[in-house]
Amino acid sequence: ICSPLTANFDEEKLLLEIGELSASETKKEKSDTALSLNRFQFKDFSAYLRLRKNHEDFFEAGDSQDKKINRGRLVHDVLSRIETADQLEKACEELVFKGMMTDEEADEMQEQLSTLLADPEVASWFDGSYRILNEHNIITGEGVKRPDRIMLSDNEVIVVDYKSGEFESMKYVKQVSDYMDALQKCGYPNVKGFIWYTKMNKRVPVM
Repeated sequence: ICSPLTANFDEEKLLLEIGELSASETKKEKSDTALSLNRFQFKDFSAYLRLRKNHEDFFEAGDSQDKKINRGRLVHDVLSRIETADQLEKACEELVFKGMMTDEEADEMQEQLSTLLADPEVASWFDGSYRILNEHNIITGEGVKRPDRIMLSDNEVIVVDYKSGEFESMKYVKQVSDYMDALQKCGYPNVKGFIWYTKMNKRVPVM
């Protein structure tokens, strides 16, 4: 006895055929207002756009990585706004005005950074002895370099990069060394470089 399936099975081609395909109904023509996209291109903007997280949860309890990063960014932001130590209060007030800190947090930040800037090793960096260039571009044949702080006097140039992490890294040494080379090529013969780990208040000279 043949079942409906075996009757439609071609043993030679190993093919089972049941039913027939019929043409579908012709689609209605699009109205004149329809938009036809013959070509669609997508550009990945991830290489150009970067989301910048604000400094929320700066002094909240806990020890999350986000908190550490935000704290480091905020310290960096304040230092980038000052040339001398007496400008510290104003820099903190600016961040309060921008909603990045409360008054209480600004007081704590000012106290913390006042202690850092009073360190005998760096006090002269913030007493007006130098001409200051904060986050100033250095244009080289290899691109643009942007150290955190350049200090110029008649007989020397000091370049400093702030780091908020708890661990030292050779990549930071290379980074500051590149800044120093760029400044020397700009005609400054006596250039000194430092990495300042602000959390540890440790300055590492770069030779």
